[in-house]
Amino acid sequence: MEDINWNDKKEVLKLVQQDGRDLKYASKELRNDKDIVMAAVQRSGWALEFASENLRNDKDVVLAAGWQKGYTFRFASKELRNDREVVLNVVQQNGGALEFASKKLRNDKDIVLKAVRKRGYALQYASKKLRNDKDIVIAAVRQDGLSLQFASKKLQNDKEIALVALQNLRKATGYGKEIVLQNNAFQLVSKIYKQY
Repeated sequence: MEDINWNDKKEVLKLVQQDGRDLKYASKELRNDKDIVMAAVQRSGWALEFASENLRNDKDVVLAAGWQKGYTFRFASKELRNDREVVLNVVQQNGGALEFASKKLRNDKDIVLKAVRKRGYALQYASKKLRNDKDIVIAAVRQDGLSLQFASKKLQNDKEIALVALQNLRKATGYGKEIVLQNNAFQLVSKIYKQY
């Protein structure tokens, strides 16, 4: 890395196309260069962390980041984490990104529904109001029965939801019943199911 000129656009572009995280070594000027940053985030969403503040607030750059890792959404600007279009796009790729959406958008039923359909555990990041919304909770437990633990107490005791959660736990238990049985959520679902 000693022989690399981190101020040379052509050289840095070639490097970030191979590993987007190399953006962290680029000069301040190149971390504010849209071509360089776009190439980096398309290769690795993690590169967004090293982009300039200006480009972390650029819709094109943020949407190009590829959200296979939802937690990298935290590097997007506060403004874009409050942009309905951006958040909707990101949670459709990775529901876990809901954690970094604005409080206002974590209370948006459409956004939360799309997030929990992708990752049931995203229910934990929804507003209190939406964790008490039957449609949202059913969608979450259909995707992952263990997400029942994030629902409101009222909906944790709902027979229909408990049955859906239990059905979706059985799909996962083949990989290690002992581990799943120890999980508090599984115990909760089983307890509710036995009440009926």
